[in-house]
Amino acid sequence: MLRPLTITATTDANLYVHWNADGNCTISFECATGTAICVTCASIEDCDGVPGGSAYEGAPCDDQDPTTYDDAYIADCECVGIPYECAELLANIGDACDDGNPLTAFDIVNEDCECIGELGFSQASAIPITCSNESVTYSSLNSNATKPVISCSESVANNGLYFSFIGTGNPLIVHTSSYFKIGVQIYNQSEGQVNCSSGAFSYSTIYDNTIVGETYYVYIAHYYKDSSKGNLTIELMCRPIPDNNDCENAALLTCGEVVEGSTISATTPEIDYPECVSYISTPDVYYSLDVIEGYEYTVSVNAIAWVETILIYSGDCNSLIIQECSEQHQYNATDHTVVFTPELSETLIIRIYFDSPHGL
Repeated sequence: MLRPLTITATTDANLYVHWNADGNCTISFECATGTAICVTCASIEDCDGVPGGSAYEGAPCDDQDPTTYDDAYIADCECVGIPYECAELLANIGDACDDGNPLTAFDIVNEDCECIGELGFSQASAIPITCSNESVTYSSLNSNATKPVISCSESVANNGLYFSFIGTGNPLIVHTSSYFKIGVQIYNQSEGQVNCSSGAFSYSTIYDNTIVGETYYVYIAHYYKDSSKGNLTIELMCRPIPDNNDCENAALLTCGEVVEGSTISATTPEIDYPECVSYISTPDVYYSLDVIEGYEYTVSVNAIAWVETILIYSGDCNSLIIQECSEQHQYNATDHTVVFTPELSETLIIRIYFDSPHGL
């Protein structure tokens, strides 16, 4: 705290002192008569208790509260800081931040006190699409769009098209195609890039589950030439998970019966793949068939896929034993057929999957 200024006269003569103190406590004085010893601010303690210090009103300090900033002394040497608008982030709205996602840029604190980064493109320019199970064609001939700033592939060109859709919480498939080889990049705001493919004429990307209300973005362009433009198709399919998505809910087949099914919206399986297959990690569906010992059975699958796989198991779902294993590598084959004769009368599990989620 401040101490009184003490002036001691060296004679009994009258003494007149005129002094002024500036913001740094520097004192100038004049003695009208006689001589005087003037004790100045050099002997006065500041707000930090330092004689002659500079910690006075307006000087920086530390109020020991991490949720404030620009702490400074006010009157009576009280140290007070300005509270952050977003105390949990120790930041104010509009401040730069880091959302922890390396795929976003220009991260700032929004009005909801969330640190959100941009995906590096004009989201407002994206063409909104919805789940329709129908292909829609758009043209990129007049596009001058630039590819995402944060891109998973340098080869993906500019002058493509952006699309947007809202997650429903259900599994979803995005199918894109063009007459030229394309690059496809799919993003959402909270996860950043979720898929990147390039160098083919068509792609199908499946999500086990989309986030309800989350906005997803798709960028489609030629996979390396900015000058290549033309028609692009995109199809958004939102279907519920098939009832026979797992072994425990295998659909019962009857001899002579033709069944329509699909792996679209099926989830990636938890059951291991046998060593007899080469293509793995794609969604599958399950069927069951009651067989009689010694009878010949034929299982045929008709689908459009590069690789079709049929696996036939005995045992229960917790301890499956592979009995038949067949892969067919031929696009748009008429039928993929497995013929077998069981040695026991029992219920068998038939597991089917493809190299892409086009369905069966």
